[in-house]
Amino acid sequence: MTIYTIKQGDTVDSISAAFDIPVSPYFRYYADKTYDMNGIYTDQAEHEVWFEDVRSLNSKFDLVEEFGLRGVSYR
Repeated sequence: MTIYTIKQGDTVDSISAAFDIPVSPYFRYYADKTYDMNGIYTDQAEHEVWFEDVRSLNSKFDLVEEFGLRGVSYR
């Protein structure tokens, strides 16, 4: 098992490239006004949205086999 220390400034893409790990498609956007899960108002908030695709699902299924898990569940 390889341990990688994530440093400030690392991106998903750079970590993915370092380990040849496929990543799901994602995008970031900024909202001028938003509320967090606790209802606290924030002025500029960054949001990151990830999508499942074949690559990410295959990676998860590989982990199931690697760790001998009984399966996965999605809703």
